[in-house]
Amino acid sequence: KISKKKAEAIADRLYSLLDNGQIEQYEKEYQEHLNSLNEKDWNKHYPFDKDNVRQFADFCAKCGGFEIC
Repeated sequence: KISKKKAEAIADRLYSLLDNGQIEQYEKEYQEHLNSLNEKDWNKHYPFDKDNVRQFADFCAKCGGFEIC
């Protein structure tokens, strides 16, 4: 269970990483890694996108807490 306080802390951290460019740098490096993989490698099915990080940060900021089942 993620409390409201912890969810807000997650959001703050993600916004910080987005603002300072670390998420964008990670996205670039991750894409380079995916591009280096064999076409049949299952890891190619797990893309990474900074927009997803921003959406999750927005969710965390507004949700009031959540539970992972």
